[in-house]
Order: sequence, then structure tokens, then C-alpha cells
Amino acid sequence: MKIQLNDVASVQAVTERSSKQISSDVVATPRTTTDRATLNADSASVQALVTQALKTPDTQQGKVDAIRQALDAGQYQIDPEKVADAIISQQSK
Repeated sequence: MKIQLNDVASVQAVTERSSKQISSDVVATPRTTTDRATLNADSASVQALVTQALKTPDTQQGKVDAIRQALDAGQYQIDPEKVADAIISQQSK
């Protein structure tokens, strides 16, 4: 088919036919993909661990109380070298 660029009606007709063909192609193409979720025993294990972790206290209150009592009694000795080593160790991680 020969298209003359001077003939506006011919260009519009070709454009309309092309756009109708494209839109009918899009409508006629069905979607074949579906979403799926698969749950297995691992997710139940993870959930059980999360629940257990949330029930565990953030601090060991017994140790905190013992250190507090030792500090109050003036019996808790702090080793500055151990503190410095621990700080350096944490910074290098």
C-alpha cells in the first residue's frame, strides 16, 4: 500500500486501522500468570522462634541486681584495660 504524506485522510485512516489492530491484540491476549504463596514447616519454625524471642527479657535482671548491689557496697571492681579491649573489639566488628 502506498501512502502519500500529502493526503491527510489516508494517513488518518492508516493510523486508525493500526491503533484498532493494536488494541484488539492487547484485548485478545489473556493473562496466564498467577500469584502464589507457599508456606512450609520453616515458616512455622521461624514464627515459633520469633514468639520465643519476644517473650525473653532484654536484660538478665539477676545479674543487674547483683552488680547494682556490689556498686552500692563499693565492692565492684572495674578493670579499665578490659573495658578498653571490649570497646576496641566492638568497634572492629
